[in-house]
Amino acid sequence: LQQVREVSAVLRSAVNRGPVVGARGQGLLLGLECADGVPARALRDLLLERGVLTGCCQDPQLLRLCPPLTLSVEQAFRFVELLDAVALGADPIPTAGGLPPEGA
Repeated sequence: LQQVREVSAVLRSAVNRGPVVGARGQGLLLGLECADGVPARALRDLLLERGVLTGCCQDPQLLRLCPPLTLSVEQAFRFVELLDAVALGADPIPTAGGLPPEGA
């Protein structure tokens, strides 16, 4: 359980980094709230291109995190670094107006 607590703390540190403005959930089952105008699916797609698997849900502003219990602290920091890269403009995220309709 100590590993889960440490990794969860790192993932929660992603709040207010890049497009993330809030977090919901406990442990490693987290939902990261994206800023207005930043669809979670655009962030999901950007992260997937960089080897990070996340998900979406009914809420278009919520990015789902459900990593394995074996996720290391170093891997969690890598995720946070990717969000920082987005914040610095190294990886721009398409806005809601720049995305095709869901399922297209």
